[in-house]
Amino acid sequence: MPQTLRRFEAVEQHAGRVCLVQLTCSKPALESRVTQPHRASMGKFAAVDALRESLAAQDNFTPIPGRESYSIDNTDVAAETVASMIIEHFGLFTMP
Repeated sequence: MPQTLRRFEAVEQHAGRVCLVQLTCSKPALESRVTQPHRASMGKFAAVDALRESLAAQDNFTPIPGRESYSIDNTDVAAETVASMIIEHFGLFTMP
């Protein structure tokens, strides 16, 4: 069994819920975002060349088979709006 599915089972066996969200954006937006200074400190790609290599080497766009996945194109959508969309889609609640 793939490692990802084992993780899902570990959560679900303890009454947890896995909510899959696929965030996409245009290639120009993605390449612009990848160079933002805060990304390197978070262990994320911080160079366009590294991003391009990763995108060419693996499929990052196909949803996990057999699992509901909510897809959002966030090219021109603020992070707060995307968060609200996810909360609404999955019927999640927010803390006061």
